[in-house]
Amino acid sequence: PGIAEVDLLLLVLSGVKRPKQFFLKLYGGGKLVEYTYHNAARRLIRLGYLERDRGRWYRPGKRTMALLTAAIIIYEHDNSNISNR
Repeated sequence: PGIAEVDLLLLVLSGVKRPKQFFLKLYGGGKLVEYTYHNAARRLIRLGYLERDRGRWYRPGKRTMALLTAAIIIYEHDNSNISNR
C-alpha cells in the first residue's frame, strides 16, 4: 500500500470497475481501511480524477484523461525525435 488515492486510481486505470474489494485486500481490510477507501474515492471524484455511474462503477475522470492524453503526446513526441536522428 502507498497513497490511497494513487492506489485507487491505479486500480481503476487497470480496468477494475469496482475496486473496493481489491483495495481492501491491498490494505489489509478493517473499518479504518474502509474509511480510507471512501475518503480517497470521495476526494478523487470531487477533484475530477474519477467518475462514478449509478451502478457505482468507477472510470477515469476528465482530469485523469487529460493527464493521460498529455503523457501520450509527450511520449510520441519524444519517440519521433529519436527516430529522426
